[in-house]
Amino acid sequence: MGAAGLVGASRRRSVTTTRRGPDHRPANDLVRRNFFVEKPNELWVADITFAPTLAGFLFLAVVMDAWSRRIVGWAFSADLKTPSCSLTSHGHSLQSLGVATTG
Repeated sequence: MGAAGLVGASRRRSVTTTRRGPDHRPANDLVRRNFFVEKPNELWVADITFAPTLAGFLFLAVVMDAWSRRIVGWAFSADLKTPSCSLTSHGHSLQSLGVATTG
C-alpha cells in the first residue's frame, strides 16, 4: 500500500507531538541498533508515547530491560514540557533494582 501511496482510512485527526527545532539534531545511536545483550540490566531502552483522552493527551514514558523485556520503570504525565515524565520513569527503574535515589 505504501509503495502505491495508499493509506488506511482513519477517523482520528492527525496530531504532531514533536516539533524539533531546525538547529537540533537527533540523538546519537549509542548502541548502534544492536539490542542483543547477554545479561540483565546491561541495556535499558526507553520510549515515550501518548494516548488521546477526552481531557487531552496523556503521555507515557517506559523503560525496559532489553534482556528480559521487562518493564523496569514507567511514568505518566499530562505534558512533555517538563522532564518529569522521563525522570520519574528512570527513578522507578532504579528503585526496582533496589538502588537508592535522591530527590
